Amino acid sequence: MAASSARARAAVSSSGPSFSTVTAPMPGGSGAAGLGAPPGCAVHDARGALCLPGLVNSHNHSPLMAVRGMVEDRGFAPAYIPGVPQGHWLSEEETLALARLGVMEMLCAGATTIVDYYRCPGALAQAAEEFGLRAMVGGRVMDMDSAALAEGRFVEDRRLGEATLGAALETVARWDGRGRISAILAPHAPDSCSRRIFAEMRDLAAATGRQIHTHLSQSPMEVAQLRAREGMTPTEFLDDLGLLGPGLIAAHCIFMSGSDIARFGRSGAVVAHAPIGNASFGAAAPVKALQEAGAAVTLCTDTKSADMFEAMRMALAAARSGQGCPSAARPALRGRARRARRRRSGGAGWQGGAGGRLLRHGPWGSPLFWLAP
Repeated sequence: MAASSARARAAVSSSGPSFSTVTAPMPGGSGAAGLGAPPGCAVHDARGALCLPGLVNSHNHSPLMAVRGMVEDRGFAPAYIPGVPQGHWLSEEETLALARLGVMEMLCAGATTIVDYYRCPGALAQAAEEFGLRAMVGGRVMDMDSAALAEGRFVEDRRLGEATLGAALETVARWDGRGRISAILAPHAPDSCSRRIFAEMRDLAAATGRQIHTHLSQSPMEVAQLRAREGMTPTEFLDDLGLLGPGLIAAHCIFMSGSDIARFGRSGAVVAHAPIGNASFGAAAPVKALQEAGAAVTLCTDTKSADMFEAMRMALAAARSGQGCPSAARPALRGRARRARRRRSGGAGWQGGAGGRLLRHGPWGSPLFWLAP
């Protein structure tokens, strides 16, 4: 004899999920029609689960799973640390294996849309495709010698710049618009890329409408190098090149002066906030001040973890401790903060669609069903 039971169900379509609780005979009555859903929708039994949109992880380098536990307290990104595995040591096959591990971890932790860029970008795209994630993938472009960089030296290598740019453009040609994959432009950082490389990225972005993802003000060494090489801060350098704006997504943004914060915020550029990695070496990005100045803020784990809930907790802790806004920056921003409207766009609103276009009101990500323990 068939029993009756209350069943929570979700019908998922391209316009977003719809929900209802119905009483239906068990095991029958499980179709989409009971939800008023269009034909072809997938229907999931969601009893005992919390359903929410998939999370957006806005900055990662999935093959850097290889250095997990080696670099967190060193105060620098792996590319600047001697004695740890370096990206240029990895083959395409090894990069793919590590990317699969990193992508799987992000998916298991609830991220269904990711930004991922590193060497061998085709391997990153393949891993994301295999696991069904929406991914914005790019090749890490740089023209400072990788081995010298790990020793704290900045030696320009034009052949490296040409090779990494070629790999990045090949990824755009092969992967952009293929299923859930789109391509971005990813110059590594102001200190690891010459002015020439950033100018090429700017021109490519202007011609194609693609986003530029980079690192910015992630260490005192970067700030010192830009002052020595260009006579300006990293933020001033990007502004001088015409790169500051809504199409720029900059990770970290830690070591910024008050004028840097105001300049960045005024442009409407986007911060990829990585609170876990920052906190591991005692740093905190001035995200409150950046947001009040007009910048948009997204959240990422930067391969230090895949857990976006942990990232949310760490971001809140940093903000509550007051580290999210250095006191030196506050007077210069106080007047502007009164006039600025705080942006409340979700992370998905700042990710790119086909062709790298900015989506300010993006579609739902794939839904997650979180089962109670």
